[in-house]
Amino acid sequence: RIKIYSSYSPVTGLMPDFIVNDPPEPAPANFLEDENDGNYYYNACRVPWRIACDYVLYGSSNGKKPKTTLQPMENWITDITGNNPAGVKAGYRLNGTPLTEDTDMCFTASFIAGAVSDPEYQEFLDSGWDLIKGNESNYFNDTITMLTMLLISGIWESP
Repeated sequence: RIKIYSSYSPVTGLMPDFIVNDPPEPAPANFLEDENDGNYYYNACRVPWRIACDYVLYGSSNGKKPKTTLQPMENWITDITGNNPAGVKAGYRLNGTPLTEDTDMCFTASFIAGAVSDPEYQEFLDSGWDLIKGNESNYFNDTITMLTMLLISGIWESP
């Protein structure tokens, strides 16, 4: 993970859909699914939510640093969107260049979940909550949105 960040996404903190080789690097196009296998796309969009879940449930006591991992992503996304979650795009190159001008709730909801990591992101979190509540799209987006809402609301508890 650290090698990916330091070599491919030091500003954004984004992870690719798939990682290959040792030392690790983003997968080439069409490695498993499509031309975006080495980009921050539909598999990787869940990363901020998953790290936020680790942070909310376990903090930093487990020896990992989820808050430190989320900070570059959240700083970057709040900066490029002007702190407006509606500006999150549906996929990025690891350097932060959008792959499209389209939006998709699975990307948006996951970054909103990551905002629980620091009070600095409260405005993004609040406006994000307003954006995702009641938003319906498709199975994939709706599932990620529901899970992020459970996490953000505090309903999701440690097993």
